[in-house]
Amino acid sequence: MDMVFLKIKPLTQQDFQKLQSSWNEELKEANKNLSYHPKLFLGYGLAAEDFILGGEEMVYWEIILDLENQEVYDLPFDEENPPLTSQEKLDQYEIVAYDDVEEDTINWYGE
Repeated sequence: MDMVFLKIKPLTQQDFQKLQSSWNEELKEANKNLSYHPKLFLGYGLAAEDFILGGEEMVYWEIILDLENQEVYDLPFDEENPPLTSQEKLDQYEIVAYDDVEEDTINWYGE
């Protein structure tokens, strides 16, 4: 499934440390190479199809976007009660990357 990544807000060092404290062992291992720097952003990941079709209830998950190194890092996600948002709310955010599963590549935009 292709994915769209949106830039929500810059992460402060304090925000980053708070997020790190919520990681389970799996996330700690997956994100072990991530350290704070000023080009880290809180982001949302969404299925590209959902983003294109829009709607009032779209599942998203929070991610960390490392714009300096062009990397995406997962954050904890509740599969049983996933967060929902609407296209109207997402329209205010910038698309920074598109994950093309078929091509096995993430295309980065801007910055």
